[in-house]
Amino acid sequence: MTKKYIALDLELLCNKNGIERHKGGVIEIGACVFDAEGVILDEFSSFVQPINKRKVNLYTRNLLGITESDFDGAPSFEQVANSFEEWAEKHDVEMWMSWGDVDYTKIREAYQMARIKLPTALSKVYYDAQIGYQRKSFSYNRVGLNRALENEGVFHNLGTHRALDDAKKIPMIINQCL
Repeated sequence: MTKKYIALDLELLCNKNGIERHKGGVIEIGACVFDAEGVILDEFSSFVQPINKRKVNLYTRNLLGITESDFDGAPSFEQVANSFEEWAEKHDVEMWMSWGDVDYTKIREAYQMARIKLPTALSKVYYDAQIGYQRKSFSYNRVGLNRALENEGVFHNLGTHRALDDAKKIPMIINQCL
């Protein structure tokens, strides 16, 4: 049986100083299931209605290249969590990963805040692909995902700061991370 993994990326409310530190800042979830060779088998993507139906600030909209209308009718975190669980449960994954631990922390925080049990897929072993890349490349410094792709000579036409596009980049260099 082929090993399968989930790469997950979140987009969060942010400002010029970085991620807004309050809870409930998840505004987009992107994930893909892929095999050990980095072949993407399935994808998941959804905007998330900001908590308390707050407006997405101008800085975040500009950074992500989105508009306020992208959130018109966007599902709540609870609805997206249910859809994500249905999607993830179709795949028997060994572990899930992200680039850096912010996504790990924020997704767990969002589930806790919503008082929803983590789906089985996110209860499995977590792997920080950024740390894996750092170790395998013998680097003392953390490297951003796009820089890692450049370092490995991997070219793509995916966007930056969009959840699904960033999640899909991890399989491209998985052999340099695991």
